[in-house]
Amino acid sequence: MQLISCANSIALLLGPLIIVIYSSKIREMFKWKAFLKTFLIFVATTLIKMIFSITVDQFVDNESFNFAQGLAAFVESVMDEAGIGFAIQKGTGTESRVWTTGWTWSLCFCLFVRLFPVFVEANRPEFKIDSVIHAIHGSTEILTYTSLSLALWMLMLPWPYIAVGLLTAQFVLFYYINDRQIRRHKNPDTPDLVQYVMTDEEYKSTNEQLVKNKTYAQKTSIIGLVIQIFMILSKIYPKIYYIAGDIITKYIGANAAPFWQTSLFFILQTLLEEVISLPFSLYHVFVHAKDSEFNKTSGAQFFKDLIFNFVLGIVMGIPMYLGLFWVLDQHFGGDYYWLYGFAFFTGFTIIMQVLYPLFIMPFVNKFTPLKQIDSDVFDKVNQFCEKLGFKTDNIVVMDTSKRDSHSNAMMMDSFGVRRIILFDSLLTLAGIDTKAKDNKFQEKIETKQLDQNKKQDNNDGEQQKPLFDQQNENQKENKEEIVEIIEQKEPERRPAVISVDNICAVLAHEIGHQKHRHIYQLLISILSQVLFFFWLFSVFAKSPIFPYIYGFVDKDGNTDKEYRQILAVLLGIMGIAIPLGQFMSPLWAWVTRHFEVVADEYAKNNGQDLGTALVILFQQNLKDLNPDPLYSFFYDNHPPLRDRLKALNWKGDASLVQKRSDMRKLMKEIEEKEQKEIQRKKDEQKRK
Repeated sequence: MQLISCANSIALLLGPLIIVIYSSKIREMFKWKAFLKTFLIFVATTLIKMIFSITVDQFVDNESFNFAQGLAAFVESVMDEAGIGFAIQKGTGTESRVWTTGWTWSLCFCLFVRLFPVFVEANRPEFKIDSVIHAIHGSTEILTYTSLSLALWMLMLPWPYIAVGLLTAQFVLFYYINDRQIRRHKNPDTPDLVQYVMTDEEYKSTNEQLVKNKTYAQKTSIIGLVIQIFMILSKIYPKIYYIAGDIITKYIGANAAPFWQTSLFFILQTLLEEVISLPFSLYHVFVHAKDSEFNKTSGAQFFKDLIFNFVLGIVMGIPMYLGLFWVLDQHFGGDYYWLYGFAFFTGFTIIMQVLYPLFIMPFVNKFTPLKQIDSDVFDKVNQFCEKLGFKTDNIVVMDTSKRDSHSNAMMMDSFGVRRIILFDSLLTLAGIDTKAKDNKFQEKIETKQLDQNKKQDNNDGEQQKPLFDQQNENQKENKEEIVEIIEQKEPERRPAVISVDNICAVLAHEIGHQKHRHIYQLLISILSQVLFFFWLFSVFAKSPIFPYIYGFVDKDGNTDKEYRQILAVLLGIMGIAIPLGQFMSPLWAWVTRHFEVVADEYAKNNGQDLGTALVILFQQNLKDLNPDPLYSFFYDNHPPLRDRLKALNWKGDASLVQKRSDMRKLMKEIEEKEQKEIQRKKDEQKRK
């Protein structure tokens, strides 16, 4: 081995010297280039003559040996025979070293025409030289035969079928991963962790529900793939675009700006997607999840959310897409225009990050200050957050229970918006009836306002008392009112399975994310993906691949210079590239799992019993206790509960299972009493 290494070192040192000494000899060797070229041309023309029955004179001009013009004649003859109208400018592509790759690509193209006539017939546009030049260079500059042959080869591939094949292959892979998860849930073995979270019967029931959900998701994914394939092969998107154009022409005029047609296209596309998904959503909420204890969505709430999401998508989507179209179409920055598009998208995202929690979320959910529900809990939570350096009085309770009964807490601290949000179902676990207390508090505020109005009216009619006596009476009345309100605000206690300390442990985990800047790191990772897709857009911006996939091509093989090309590429990025980007999901899942481990460590280092809080939340939310490793690797953005408890050195508490069972029984009794009371009041109103 040492001898070989020594020989290699000598060769590396003496190699350049030998080349310099014998450079003249090496130059003489290149005199064989003409002979080698002639020999290769002879072999190639012989093969082509055998395959295509074309004379040598059609391929090579023997007198001038002008390979480029011979190649042009050959390509034209094959394309004429295939019924494809095409014209090639003669005399181009004669620069050195072009003929080798040009001949290779042209031969591949002609072979494809002969071997796959069905695909050629199905995807046969009338190619124009200007459209091919525009597809490659975006201008009318002279093409080399290399780029021209490559363009022909790329244009004649059955891109719709290739896209369908890629999407199907991706679907098969993830179907297999989900099927592994289903088989995992059907395994009758019970992990040791179950004894601390739920009973064996509950574990079995949970797995049955998970199998039911995954099976339903598998079936809907098959239907979704079929619909997507139908949309591509049936050229639905161009039809929607042309319908939008007819509507704009009728009501605005033929000279209307293209972005009006594009705007209406996105409205119609969104409406079509909502109509297609509506039956599946209805079935999922009111049939599939009807018996689920988590599903609390009423019919009125469902349609209210449906209309709100549609309107929100229109209001937010159209300005974003139109602005993005304008930025990309103007080509700011020359070849780096896609960076300006990315900057516009990033700015829009940051603005929405600020506006969404302040102006949009209140339309989706009701937020009640925690101080109005339970001042003692508010003081304890507020003091705990200040102790960890997270100062805010904006601690609110969100009424998530009107849609489902999952429990959690979250925190917002980005771009000047700082807020702690507790799910009302989480406070219910702590024994606080948030709905009942909130109603009483609102009624008391209204009563107090009426009393103040009456006093004001009485004072207007009475003779004014001495100032000192009036101040004493007002102070006495105010004290009585304050005492009365505090007594009214005393929360109604219910069976509790979680303590305020456990809630603080959950908040410590969330504050850990804030302390380690996970919110901004996650935003950067998301924007890095967005940046990649904008770069991908620049790669395909002049390519006819996506227009051919979706059918945005006229009979001459052309796409609009402005909106149709951009529209097709954006549809391709969103409908094909991003779904195929799921192969990168394990990387982002690993990043978020790492963030969760760091946040857990922060809560542990601040003396919080996060393990007990996690077990209680898993009890309430019936999460998966035994996920398949491959499924978890691809999908889970949180580590499995077993790994988290092990990292927290949680010793285990089997009494939590019994506490949960007792609380569920008591809560069921209370809910039955409340339902009876509600029904009694309704009956009384009917009798009146």
